[in-house]
Amino acid sequence: MSTAVKAPPTTIARDSQSPVLVAMADTFIGSMGHPGSPIRVAASMEETFRRLPSEADRRRLRLIVGVLGRRSGTFLLTGRPVPFYRWPREQRVRVMSSWSTSRITFRRQLFQVFKRLSLLAFLGDTEDDGSNPVWPEIGYPGPVSAPPATPKSIRTTTLDGDTTLSCDAVVVRT
Repeated sequence: MSTAVKAPPTTIARDSQSPVLVAMADTFIGSMGHPGSPIRVAASMEETFRRLPSEADRRRLRLIVGVLGRRSGTFLLTGRPVPFYRWPREQRVRVMSSWSTSRITFRRQLFQVFKRLSLLAFLGDTEDDGSNPVWPEIGYPGPVSAPPATPKSIRTTTLDGDTTLSCDAVVVRT
C-alpha cells in the first residue's frame, strides 16, 4: 500500500512546490523514476506551464491544478472530497485510467495533458550536462550531436494595422 506523496520540507530551486503536480507526476511515472523523480518532474511541468505561449492556456492549467488541490474542486471532478495529492497512488492511477476512456471529453483531455506533461518532463528534461539519468535505463543513448551553441532566434513582427510586407515566398492554407 502506498501513501500520499508529499514534497520534502526543503527543495532545490528546480524542485516543485505544487503537491498536486508532484502527485500527478508520481501517478504517471511512479516506480520508473529514481527517488525524488516526481518532484523534479513536477518542477519541469511547472516550467513548461510558464513557457506556454497562450496566457489563457496557462491560466486554465493553473486553475485545474488549483482545483485538484482543494477538497471542493477534487469533489467536483472526481466525486471524492479529498485533495488529489492526498490520495494513495493506486487510487490516483485508477482515476486517471478511468479518465483516459471517459465519455466526458474534458476528463479525457485532462488525462492527456497530465500524462503528456509528466512523460515529456520525465524523459525529456536534462541535467546541466545535457544527460538524463533515465535514458540509459530505457536504452536511449542521448542526442547524436551536441545542441547548437546559441539558439537560432526568429524575429517576429507585430502588425497593428494595414502593413506591406516584402518576402520571397508566401504559404497560404485554408
